Amino acid sequence: MESLAHIATWISSNEALLSGIAAMIVVAGVVFSPIGLGIRRLLGPSRDVENASEHPEPARKPSPAAAPPNAATSEQSVPTDRPSIAVLPFMNMSDDSEQAFLADGMTEDIITGLAATRYLHVVARNSTFAYKGRSPDVRDVGRELGVRYVLEGSVRRVAEKMRTTVQLIEAATGTHLWAEKYDRLYADIFDVQDEVVSDIAGALSLQITQAEVSRARREPPAKLGAWELVQQAMHSTFHRGPSLERSRDVVDTLKRAVELDPNYAYARAAYAWMLVSSAINGWAEDHLATFAEGRSQLRTALDLDTSDPLTQYYIGAAYTYIGRWDKSVRFLEKSLTSNPHQPDAVVHLALARGYLGEFERSYAGFDKAERMAANEARTGYVWYRGIVLGLEGRYEESIPIVEQVLEILPRYATARVTLAIAYELSGHPDKARAAVERACELDPGLNVDGIAMNVSAHRDPAKGREREAILRRYWPAS
Repeated sequence: MESLAHIATWISSNEALLSGIAAMIVVAGVVFSPIGLGIRRLLGPSRDVENASEHPEPARKPSPAAAPPNAATSEQSVPTDRPSIAVLPFMNMSDDSEQAFLADGMTEDIITGLAATRYLHVVARNSTFAYKGRSPDVRDVGRELGVRYVLEGSVRRVAEKMRTTVQLIEAATGTHLWAEKYDRLYADIFDVQDEVVSDIAGALSLQITQAEVSRARREPPAKLGAWELVQQAMHSTFHRGPSLERSRDVVDTLKRAVELDPNYAYARAAYAWMLVSSAINGWAEDHLATFAEGRSQLRTALDLDTSDPLTQYYIGAAYTYIGRWDKSVRFLEKSLTSNPHQPDAVVHLALARGYLGEFERSYAGFDKAERMAANEARTGYVWYRGIVLGLEGRYEESIPIVEQVLEILPRYATARVTLAIAYELSGHPDKARAAVERACELDPGLNVDGIAMNVSAHRDPAKGREREAILRRYWPAS
């Protein structure tokens, strides 16, 4: 009887550990059963198991004094198919301890928001709340929960104001990658909480992508998975600035991702988007063949699993550049329904609506995307606003925006041509000629016929032909 009492005591004190082991046994039984293996084949290598935090089991809230899992017994392996993150319970920095609910609610909302992003592995709430009331070393958290990144934060209420602070940390090194603070009126907390969570999730997605690219670059190319190759390619596109040779490097990288995993819809969709983008920006030697290949890759992607919001985003973005703005809106709306914390999807939806002539909704979308995005991304978003202002005929407003973009992205030929068209149609032909000539000087080898596909895109075919005529009038003779 005494032995049984010892066993009962041990079981009681290790309840959380045993529950975790039992859950792992159940999951393993499903995943490696014939049914589980069949599901894994259907999902492909990058989507083996759904994020546990999307459908968490009911769990008792751990007490503040509860100890976190023991690293020696519950250390987990880091998922290799996608970046992983743990959101630690936010600290209540207010003088009033009753405000703890505010910090807990913010933590849970961020976990929920990030869990909607299927390219992230987000640790479930019942695991991270075991650390509540403690100040753990994030390197220990990374080992114990098997994550690459840890998000910490705090909430402080002072009189009628509330401040939320967040910081993203690389678990393996303890390096701080990003930090931000948000000040709001407490009386408006229920109206602004979604905005705060959206801002955090949007910025967090960008920061994690950048960190993942840096990590990927430390690995030999042969070890890079398809997901990492896509991230590497997209980082080069969005953060190093567009140019002819850079676009061709990106196309090659995405082609390798597709070859590595032909059934990965996300890689196919990104590859399709980049091929079409390369064609219409004058970066492809044979713009028609490249455009056709982009459409072919898009059709293949559509035959695969397109339920992932990022895949839906690239499909929608590709349709925007193909000129199927109705389809673009449909896929981008689906993407944002699955995960609303995607400023890139918001801005492309705004662009598609601009091409459709829905200008009021378009500008509202740009406003939202700029609020959501980190500072590094806003240049691109402002550029898209400049495009739509030109489509509406508001050239005097478009000109300073595009000029501002070109100060940061001087080799973006399409932006210079767009500026030239705005100059011409607002009565500045000399500036128009100079802008086109400068584009050719900075990036020799551009394909004018490809750029013509871009600038002639307009819901009014006559205006599209007028814009193309301006391009060809000032393009230097070969």
